[in-house]
Formats: sequence, C-alpha cells, structure tokens
Amino acid sequence: MKNKLTKTRFNAVLGIAGRLFGRAASLGAVILICHSARAQDLYVSAKDDNGGTVLRFTWDGVQSTFALGLSAPQGLAMDSAGNLLVADVVSDDPIISLIYKFSPDGVRSTFATLSGLPTDLAFNAAGNLFVSDYGRGNIYQYKPSGARTTFASGLSRPQGLAFDGAGNLFVGETTYNGHIYRYKPDGTRITFASGFSGQMHLACDSAGNLYVSGSFGDIMSGNVYKITPNGVRTIFASGMYAPGSLAFDYRGNLFVVDSGIPEVSSVIYEFTPAAKRSTFAKAAALADPGLEFNYLAFQPIQIPNHRQQ
Repeated sequence: MKNKLTKTRFNAVLGIAGRLFGRAASLGAVILICHSARAQDLYVSAKDDNGGTVLRFTWDGVQSTFALGLSAPQGLAMDSAGNLLVADVVSDDPIISLIYKFSPDGVRSTFATLSGLPTDLAFNAAGNLFVSDYGRGNIYQYKPSGARTTFASGLSRPQGLAFDGAGNLFVGETTYNGHIYRYKPDGTRITFASGFSGQMHLACDSAGNLYVSGSFGDIMSGNVYKITPNGVRTIFASGMYAPGSLAFDYRGNLFVVDSGIPEVSSVIYEFTPAAKRSTFAKAAALADPGLEFNYLAFQPIQIPNHRQQ
C-alpha cells in the first residue's frame, strides 16, 4: 500500500519542475507516516466462564486473540519496547497473583509473583512498572529487572493508576468518598480530588487533564469525569452503564470499557476529544457472548524507517 501511494504520488509529477516534485515527495512521506501511525493496536484483558484471555484489536476494530490460558487477568501496561505486562490472579485461597510479560510476538514469561490483588498497572517514563495492590493497600514499583520496592502504602483499596507528562502518579481509591491522590516522583502525596465511590479507573491526556470513570457520591452516574490540573471537575461523557478502564490513543481519543450492560455484557466506546461517542467493539458481537472486557492498554507508537522497503 505504501509503495502504491508513493508511486502514484511520484507519477503525478513526472515532467514537472523540481520544486513541484519536491513538494509532492514531501507530501507522499507525510501520507506514509500517517498511514503507519494508525496501526496502533489496542490490547484488552477479558474473562468468560472458561478463563481469561488477552485480545488484540487493530485501529479499525479487527479482533484477534493475543494470549490464552489466563485465570483472571486484570490490569495491562505496555513498555516502550512493546512488551505487554498483564496482572493475573491465579489463586483465591491462598491469594496468589502473577505479573506476566509478553513479548511483542506473544512469548510469555513470569515477571513477578505477589500475594495480593493487583488491579491496575502503569509505566513511568523511566520504564519502571507501578502496580496497585487492591488487597494490601500498597503501590509497588518494579525495576525492569523485577526488583520491587513499596512506593506507597496505607491506601484503602487502590485501583486506578495514571501518570501525567510531568511524571506525577495519580492513584484512585475504591471506597465511599474515595480519594484520588497525586504523588510526585519523590513520593510526596497530596489529595487531588475526593468524593468518588465504587470502582476507580484513571487516564491522563497529553494536556495533563485527568479522566475518571466511576460514581460520584451516592449516585451511580455512568459518567466519565474530566479534572483539569488545577482540580476543576466537569462531566466529559455520560449515559453509560458502568464505565471502567480508560485508555488514550495517539490521536487523543479516549477508549472506555462499559460493563454489565443487559444482553450485551461489555462494550468498548471511543470518544473523540470533543466527546463524540462511537462503539469500537461489543462483546456480544464476538464469538463468545459471555465475554467481559476488563482493562485496556495501547501499544506505543513506532516511527518506521521509510527508507526500508
């Protein structure tokens, strides 16, 4: 497709002065870059009666299975090299959880083992993995080598994690009047927002705004909230059933899991920056109607070398 576009572009300017040829060549390069950038895949942890899986969706919604044989997969995060980290609760009694590392071609290895309930995962800019432990109230930091330290403790059922562009970590608690805390890279904590309840999923956009799915106070709102860096809260999107995991693509579109919908099970919605909604994927439309989507993670954008054929 790339060669066809380039050939077409160059053929259109044969015999024209070099200045026009140069402009056309530049435009052809822009088209190739944009086409490649659209190939940002979305990874989704999911579970049905037979166990857990990780699904992969192309930018235009084509679905395939990336990993099978999981128990109860939760949070996902992808490092800069394209390795996918997946938290999986493999035993309830005693509670044992594993964090798997999948290479880009799907080869699985065990990155870490913990006796807790990991929910969300997030990487910081240095490539360290942060894990929220819902059961023990801790946030762990893992080096690429797998060495673990406790970054924060004493939380009440922490769930959602998100980093902003300045390296600040946001953590959401899933309690009544739950707080969202902001941690500086040195671990200093402030209360960024409060009053939320129920599950708490977070994501930051490129401007540093924090997006929160969940309920506010006693109301099962079905909303996604937007909180500016100075703490001003507005409703970004509404009318959902039980919004969960959030993830941004490179264009600034927000993807949201909505679960528990009668006769549908799970849906992934795509919202433009202007909050226009469309349905990206629907569990009932897949082969397994009992499938429940859990967490989302986008692969990093890879800039190709266009001199390679």
